[in-house]
Amino acid sequence: MLRTVIYIRKSSDESTDKQIQSLERQWKDLSEFVERYNATVSAEKQLNFDPEKDIIREEFSAKGPWRPKFNTMIEKIQKKKYDILLCHELSRLSRNPIDNWTLVYILDELCILWIQTPTSIFSNTPNDKFTLSLFLNVAKFENDQRGKNTSSGMQTSKSKWGTTNKANMGYRN
Repeated sequence: MLRTVIYIRKSSDESTDKQIQSLERQWKDLSEFVERYNATVSAEKQLNFDPEKDIIREEFSAKGPWRPKFNTMIEKIQKKKYDILLCHELSRLSRNPIDNWTLVYILDELCILWIQTPTSIFSNTPNDKFTLSLFLNVAKFENDQRGKNTSSGMQTSKSKWGTTNKANMGYRN
């Protein structure tokens, strides 16, 4: 069995956070994925985790480095406590260059076999590490661009005496 750590994160810890279902949705999707995955592989290739210790739930933005639970998880990975890092999507892992580098580094140093999402696996091959780095940097770019566009849109709305407090589709107002 492959020792697996599962990382789920929502963007902030604000009590008024509009992503109220985010952690539960990620966990539901990942638990269903693990069940399907484990049903199709031999016992030694199954993803194995302790729900009490190996599911990391973080309510902290990934725009900057030094997230407490993320860093603790990385320390355990560097000590080779885990074989696999599983997350819902790569943007949940990082949206900043320091953590992006760290994730490629743990693969490069063979601290972990691979990083996995329900749709992709990234291992210690040049192509996988390049693709992982590229996807993580795209998440950073999208986050930065969204911030710029939101600020610009709010300024435009304010200048037209409009409101700036309507939530995006899928979020609670």
